[in-house]
Amino acid sequence: RAAAVIRALNRQRSRQTALPDALRLRALARVCLACLDACSRANDVRAPAVLAMLAQTFYVDHGEGARDERLYLGDLLAQHETWASQQFWERSTASAVLDAVDASRLEGDRHGELLFSSGAQDAARRVHLCVHAQLAAFCVSMKAFGAPLAEIRRHAVRTCSIYQLPADDLRVLLREYADTTPVEEVIV
Repeated sequence: RAAAVIRALNRQRSRQTALPDALRLRALARVCLACLDACSRANDVRAPAVLAMLAQTFYVDHGEGARDERLYLGDLLAQHETWASQQFWERSTASAVLDAVDASRLEGDRHGELLFSSGAQDAARRVHLCVHAQLAAFCVSMKAFGAPLAEIRRHAVRTCSIYQLPADDLRVLLREYADTTPVEEVIV
């Protein structure tokens, strides 16, 4: 049932994302928190992954409509235990990658036949593009839900290694999550 609620919310995203007031946004957050709890009990990572993306979509304005004057659904869901679980991020990224790779298959693609065919290089490129796109989206969500930069970098490195992404892809992802903490200069 939680997944069905999140699917319905996903359909609503194309119609209207601004809520009329904070009261309705908080009510939506309570429903979403209950869905996250149910997904956690059911060991479901797909529905919360969709909700992570949606949480940055629904909002209420607190001013003249400027982006920095908005309260997002994600702000109200940020403290949920799901987002603190590295296992959640790993499993949900892997699930999303598999879905994206399946969706990118060309008519007639068969894994066994592709392996040693002229289309193998093109198929590998499509897989890498799917992995890179999904990983980039999940890293954005991790940051939005307060994951430490070091954890985001570890997730990116591990995922790039698992799927054998080119080093340039990893560099692009890591550049977005570089530690920019100023280092004090020590004078000896």
